[in-house]
Amino acid sequence: ISQIPSAVAAATAGLQARSDMLNRDLAAMKAMLNKPLDTSCSASREEFLALTSAYSLTQEEVARLGKDLDNERRDRCRALSDLERITEDVARATAATIERAERRLAGQAVPRLVD
Repeated sequence: ISQIPSAVAAATAGLQARSDMLNRDLAAMKAMLNKPLDTSCSASREEFLALTSAYSLTQEEVARLGKDLDNERRDRCRALSDLERITEDVARATAATIERAERRLAGQAVPRLVD
């Protein structure tokens, strides 16, 4: 259970790193798309199509990252809820054990007083 926060933190850090990389790539693509096209070169259209394709792939990857992050958040909330439930179960079990021990000790103390 103590590993859950570190696992979530590691996964979140990985997602953040991927997101940062994609944001940098996206900014570079936007900068390239904003440059005027060189109409004297036949490669300009090919470059534009390549950038458009890369931009679409980047948008898909960002959408996937958003879903991954949402899943990580949902898993973290579920893990915290499970942890809370387990903590309550342990507290109830501990209280019941203490009560049984007190009753047993009280039962042992009464016969000694009678002797």
